[in-house]
Amino acid sequence: MVFPSILGNTITENGTGIYCNMSAYPEIHGNNIFANRTFGVVLGDNMSIVMEKKIPFRQRGRPFFQKPAEGEELPPQTKRFDRFAASDEGIVDARGNWWGKSAIEEMAKLPVDGNSGAIEDFYDKPDTWDWEGKEKYRRDRVVFTPWESEQLKDAAPPAKSFTGIRGKVLSDGKPVAGVRVHGYRDAGGGFRGEGVTYSAPTAADGTFSVTLGPGAWYLAAKGPVPPFPNADPGAGALFGIYSGNPLTLEPGGEAAVDIVVRKLE
Repeated sequence: MVFPSILGNTITENGTGIYCNMSAYPEIHGNNIFANRTFGVVLGDNMSIVMEKKIPFRQRGRPFFQKPAEGEELPPQTKRFDRFAASDEGIVDARGNWWGKSAIEEMAKLPVDGNSGAIEDFYDKPDTWDWEGKEKYRRDRVVFTPWESEQLKDAAPPAKSFTGIRGKVLSDGKPVAGVRVHGYRDAGGGFRGEGVTYSAPTAADGTFSVTLGPGAWYLAAKGPVPPFPNADPGAGALFGIYSGNPLTLEPGGEAAVDIVVRKLE
């Protein structure tokens, strides 16, 4: 339930550039977001104004706390846009970014609010259930128009790579979408709950990435997991433990792994 300002960065060569879930309404302006392996921006299962209205102390996707003052060091292209007016539509504001040459060429051919291959907001796929299992709903919409036509020269350079893992989740030798990979520091808890951290849901080709610190990690894949990552899958859901546990990562290192899942009985 945070409202970060993601301004003036270069976000590249990640699995997913920006992942928003559960009341994360960022302002995303003046960035270079390109060459990420899956998407530049992805909205998670619970990123929806429908869910916002079910939380009594929220204000329809608006900041509950006062927004801090902007730093004067921000480049000018990040200050072009005012916030959208409050409405009954949930919007993730990603105006004024450069998405890479091929993505920009695609965006130029789309109708207003069309679906870009650089962004997965699931707005056109109302297939997510609420926590009571009673209602299907749309996730919010990522607004990316207008965009920058050229790469921004005064956006910050990408940071050095973080320690992490990337790979695929497979079932019966085929890639599986919609599965999260969770990282645990030990296996004593039986891989229950969400662990220390977890990935965005796997893409259609089964790929995922997740940032982890150095040291030993135990990995497990779970999904689909409606509605929350800390919910453990039941009968018929997918579950799998990485065969190479524990995986040891060096500082700044990255590992590629495949995790096999099966249906629970």
